[in-house]
Parts: sequence; C-alpha cells; structure tokens
Amino acid sequence: MGIDVTTAGIGLIAAFWVSGVMPQAPGFIPGLEVSGIVRELGEGVTGLALRVREG
Repeated sequence: MGIDVTTAGIGLIAAFWVSGVMPQAPGFIPGLEVSGIVRELGEGVTGLALRVREG
C-alpha cells in the first residue's frame, strides 16, 4: 500500500525511537501519524479504496 502524505506528525513513540530510548535499525524513518490520499493497495488490503483521503 502507498499513500501520498499530506500531513505527518511525530508522536511519543517516534520521539523514543529518535532519542534512542527505543533503538531502531540504521535508516529508520520515524513518523507513524500521517494522513493523505491512497495511491496504491497491496495484495490482500481491505477496508481502503484508491484515491480516498485517509487519516
């Protein structure tokens, strides 16, 4: 699945990842809170539709 992100936020968990409290692998990009337009759906994805705003 892919979305064209229009808005993104950094929440508490992402702040923990960035600060090292919850380490992640190199190259990790934080940001769980996003909204945008659905660009593509992966195999087996249900409950979403193409070109619909989510978030």
